[in-house]
Amino acid sequence: NNKGFHVLTQNPEQQETLAGNNIMALHGDKNGTLWADVIDGGIHKIDFAGNYNKHPKIEKYPVPKRIINAIASDQKGQIWIGSEGYLAKLDGDKFKTVGNQYNYAFKVDHQNNLWGTNSQQLFRVLENKNGDITYSISLPDSRLKSKIKLVNFSQIFEDHSNRVWTTNWQGEIFYYDDSQKRFFSPRIMFSNDSTFRDTRISTFLVDKKGFFWSATLE
Repeated sequence: NNKGFHVLTQNPEQQETLAGNNIMALHGDKNGTLWADVIDGGIHKIDFAGNYNKHPKIEKYPVPKRIINAIASDQKGQIWIGSEGYLAKLDGDKFKTVGNQYNYAFKVDHQNNLWGTNSQQLFRVLENKNGDITYSISLPDSRLKSKIKLVNFSQIFEDHSNRVWTTNWQGEIFYYDDSQKRFFSPRIMFSNDSTFRDTRISTFLVDKKGFFWSATLE
């Protein structure tokens, strides 16, 4: 708020409080509601109802795994979570497992497609009318598989041209162009400055002018 940060911590004296203070993943949906994974405490729905000067309403949802790596919401309002060996979405008052991919990160694109990454690939999640899940458009494809090092695909980003980008910890960068139905690996020259010591990209974005910005682990 305009007075500084509103800090939420576990407080046993409050009826509605966090189950712990170790937060692994955080997501804000289109309604302004926060979703947080509290280690050993499940997924927390945190609703300020537009008033950030008051204590929020907190609802808790159990999850099958101790740690959740990624949380996302799609345009239909569905909440998705991912962790080691499973993909799940909120069904009523609990999360229902719908897939078995290892998930590091999620991104919902402009067409309401859910994308995920793991240590081996970038993939798109498809859900049919019966709720069955399949995976498609995975990176690496046959053209790039022999050229890249399969090490920890990390964040996902959609730019203003609706291209979906990802990187890995080897400093390799890729994007998917839906109009051409294929992946591209642009050649990006890193600085020779001695201060740029690490190519393990932890997060990145593409700005409105098309410049690629990245941050590394060191």
